[in-house]
Amino acid sequence: MKPTSAAMLVWALLVPSLAFGQGTLHASTLGKSFPVPLLEEPATSTNPPGASPEHFLALDLSAGAVGSWTGDDPSDESVESWGWDTGATVVFPVRWFGLTGAFGHHLFEGASIYQFVVGPQYQSKWLGSDFRARYFLEFLIGVERSTGAAPPQSNLVWIYGFGGDFYFVRVKFEWVGMNINGPQPRNMRVFLGGVLPICLRACEDSDRILSGR
Repeated sequence: MKPTSAAMLVWALLVPSLAFGQGTLHASTLGKSFPVPLLEEPATSTNPPGASPEHFLALDLSAGAVGSWTGDDPSDESVESWGWDTGATVVFPVRWFGLTGAFGHHLFEGASIYQFVVGPQYQSKWLGSDFRARYFLEFLIGVERSTGAAPPQSNLVWIYGFGGDFYFVRVKFEWVGMNINGPQPRNMRVFLGGVLPICLRACEDSDRILSGR
């Protein structure tokens, strides 16, 4: 075989291999070219079919002091006594609805009262950027056990409450309906304490005071 013929044979073998990496096969000997598609791996989806989105989940823990007063005439209102109250709220599956439970001890007209209540709570998103705040409304119902001035007794209690959180500070106002030594015309309470808001799942930037993912 002549050197020229050998060189042409090597060239004919190398050109298609080099051209294949660019997606086109050149048939030099025929003076023609035609495209050869490259094989690509199928794209993988980050959201598998049938996967459901994450639901919002948050936990609020609170504790603080409570002052209460009662009276027929608002001008006669005065602080009767003080007590303490603790609570927890689970917010799921949407960020505006939660289930609240609270346990506390209050002194009311000489009676020592332990109280446990549960109920729904509506809360807003955190508002503001430099100063964070939110508000909430709740309706709670439960039982109370009183001892002291009267024979021990258990009663039904219901609470309408509204308030606000300012970072880790909570202020709440409550109207309390109960029956201790006869129906009370009105029992108002003010809660002042702390709150620990923890976002656990599906958190947005506005929820990131304390958050998980």
